[in-house]
Amino acid sequence: MSDFKEFFEALAQSAADDEFVKLTLSKPIRKSEGLLNVYVRLLLVDGAEVFKFKYRYAEENEFKQFSLDVDESHIDDETPEQHVLRLACLKAKTGVDSGYKDRPVLGSDTIVVLDDRILGKPKDNLDAKSMLESLSGRTHQVMTAIAFANEHKVRSKLVITDVTFKSLSEQEINEYIATKEPNDKAGSYGIQGLAGRFVSHISGSYFSVVGLPLFETEQLLSHFWDES
Repeated sequence: MSDFKEFFEALAQSAADDEFVKLTLSKPIRKSEGLLNVYVRLLLVDGAEVFKFKYRYAEENEFKQFSLDVDESHIDDETPEQHVLRLACLKAKTGVDSGYKDRPVLGSDTIVVLDDRILGKPKDNLDAKSMLESLSGRTHQVMTAIAFANEHKVRSKLVITDVTFKSLSEQEINEYIATKEPNDKAGSYGIQGLAGRFVSHISGSYFSVVGLPLFETEQLLSHFWDES
């Protein structure tokens, strides 16, 4: 099935309410409609991706996805933390200003940081190779900022995760680049894809590295509602 809503509606038919259902996914989980209705715990079993889901669906909590163009240029003297938080807030506020006023708008942004330098999406294969070589055998930070906004307020949170890569051979880097997976990825890799095998250690939130930290997003939304 192509999206979360269909997938979890089908899953719910085979599971009792408030129970965990264990299943093995044939492909990585993706962000999609209804993500905040999913509570996920990740386990790694013999290298296989095994997830436990607690499913809860409420009609009034349906989500709508949309894309907006915002200027993501870096401002002089802006730290990586300030940069990613500003962009998440800007995306959320831009959504509200664009007419989405009937519910909170969630904006998020993710960056890869090595030695206080932001690694964006690669310009070409040579740029991707340079980034992967710099990440090889080292620990870098993945920073994901989330923000909720409405007409009256904006609330944000920053989640920082340390990710350590094993030492990569030139062959591994070249073969990975040949898959074209790095082309649209900050830092030239996606942990939920083929590059997951490069990661020797992670300290923090796996889903923050994927692009949206589930626990922190739910907590921020809860606080946002409580303030209303």
